[in-house]
Amino acid sequence: MGNEAKTCPWESISDFYSVDEYELFARWMDEQVTTGEAVEVAVTRPFVDVPVLGERWFRHAASGVVWRLVRPDEPLTGFFEQVT
Repeated sequence: MGNEAKTCPWESISDFYSVDEYELFARWMDEQVTTGEAVEVAVTRPFVDVPVLGERWFRHAASGVVWRLVRPDEPLTGFFEQVT
């Protein structure tokens, strides 16, 4: 007991339907950080070399898996995907 690998329950989001949907999800991720479920980490390999996108990375605390959250910016609809 206690040695089992932790899995990350987060799922990829390929498109946000609106900026409001993105903002709601970003607030949820901020709550994950506040509760210790996640840690925001430095972006080390940006999706694209355009800082305007507002890319943020989060590590799931229990599993160590890192995810990227990219803000919508026309024509890009934004997304949330696993990095490691």
